[in-house]
Amino acid sequence: MLRSSCGRWASLLVLSRAGSVLRLLSVAAVVPFACSASGDEAARGNVDLTASPSHLEPTGAPVGGLSEADTAALNAVPEYPSRDVCPMMAHAPGNVRCFAKIRTDESGSIAAYATPRGLGPSDLMAAYNVPSSGTKAGTIAIVDAYDNPKAESDLAKYRAQYGLPACTTANGCFNKVNQNGDASPLPAADPGWATEIALDLDMASALCPACKILLIEGENPTLRDLGIAVNTAVRMGAAVVSNSYGGGEVGDDVDGGVATIEEADSLYYSSHPGVGIFASSGDNGYAEGTSYPASGANVIGVGGTRLTTSESARGWAEAAWAGAGSGCSTHIAKPPWANDGPDCAKKTVADISAVADPATGVASYNTYGGGGWTVIGGTSAAAPIVAAIFVLAGKAASGGAFIWQNGTLFYDVTAGNNGSGTPDGGVACTSGSDGSYLCNARDGFDGPTGWGTPNAASLLAASGGDPWDGGTPSGDSGGAPSDGGSDGPLVDAARDAETEPPLDASRGDGANDDSGSERIADSATNDGSGCSLAAARSPRENGAQSMRSNGALAAALAVIGALATRRRRSAKKRDRDELNPP
Repeated sequence: MLRSSCGRWASLLVLSRAGSVLRLLSVAAVVPFACSASGDEAARGNVDLTASPSHLEPTGAPVGGLSEADTAALNAVPEYPSRDVCPMMAHAPGNVRCFAKIRTDESGSIAAYATPRGLGPSDLMAAYNVPSSGTKAGTIAIVDAYDNPKAESDLAKYRAQYGLPACTTANGCFNKVNQNGDASPLPAADPGWATEIALDLDMASALCPACKILLIEGENPTLRDLGIAVNTAVRMGAAVVSNSYGGGEVGDDVDGGVATIEEADSLYYSSHPGVGIFASSGDNGYAEGTSYPASGANVIGVGGTRLTTSESARGWAEAAWAGAGSGCSTHIAKPPWANDGPDCAKKTVADISAVADPATGVASYNTYGGGGWTVIGGTSAAAPIVAAIFVLAGKAASGGAFIWQNGTLFYDVTAGNNGSGTPDGGVACTSGSDGSYLCNARDGFDGPTGWGTPNAASLLAASGGDPWDGGTPSGDSGGAPSDGGSDGPLVDAARDAETEPPLDASRGDGANDDSGSERIADSATNDGSGCSLAAARSPRENGAQSMRSNGALAAALAVIGALATRRRRSAKKRDRDELNPP
């Protein structure tokens, strides 16, 4: 027996070996890692957030640039108990877990409802200013571990509930495959990850109903298996790839023969020109440490907010969510376009954010471990929300450089923090007005929320390319990455070096037709000096003037890094084949 962080008793879960990792057999008995205030849900009223998950001031004076209306709205949000959806993996290099938090009752059991609760598609579209017409479409890839055997039927229920068009295997909108791109065999089913899968599918549907969905299920929750799934998603024509999971940054023996976190980054997550790779930043605040793959060199790290309606002009109020992950990477070099200040010498997380607080969570439908309609939060919700918005806004090919160059296109989140502390090997941060931007929301860029949350209409109207040298990889004939053509000699060579079996083109889901998100090739603004920008400039100024040429250089270096590992990876092929026999 174990005592939870809320003082309740719960059964110790049974471990079983699956492949090369240990996993928990049942999510139903998971001990909550973090719980909110106690008390019956129906009896909850307004609360003072001074010491609660939003870390705002008591109701009254405006906070951190918030209007009085927004301050009052955020302070009026009731608190609810919640727990982690996915079990904590046995501690080992390369293991990850999903970053979803689900509302529970006072006993710690999942709070399931007969009808939807939480934010639905119309709420999210209104909050993030999604236009009613003129949006783009493409394929959103969802990468998660294990199988959700009810994924398609539960997605149908969610979409029908909100009047969204059907997305099924039969009509070519939905496709579920394993990490190698095959329809079978699928991984073992797992209730916790099934809940994560349902959430991701629902959020992709909510923000981009016209998008196709490619669900790729990894054999195990490891960086290697899920990294293979990311590569598969790109090969099968995804416009964006959403990753609602992460783990601590580790320095060696990541898993499966991948020696370092830097190698995993170059092999799997940061070598995909023209495809947006999004990853959740974490759910345990600043002190937990920086999460990978959110800290990947060319990965867009997605933080979290508390979101609620307000009497303000926007109609919505947001503040940093206390659970959102952020921080300074201990391994990944700072991208050349990221000039966020002196507090972090390497990659800073996050780049952008969306709703994640389970107190203002989203509605999701899941019958394999979820009990039907539930309310879920966590940066697991934020990642597919942001990924979907980038597709509908025609910015799927735009990477982190675009975000840093165009910070004014987002809703700036200026209040709240995600705690304080000194993560292992990380940078100390103290919450409060005198603390670092690494754990405190403020004007412009900050760790918990990045440049803010998406304003879809502004993104759709904006011109701008991606960091991959004008939107076209070197050697490409000009087609989008989803057109099945070459991505250039460097990228093609790196892919040829993979030890995993190549994908058959017939496994694609048809996402390379003219419904795909158009590739943006316009030139982004730069100062043309060819010199480093002054450190004295603000993060917003530095982001707006970062060099696109530096972005192209970072992309090339990432791919060259993959090529450099070819010989070493070939020597390890025998071990990998033993892990994944044909």
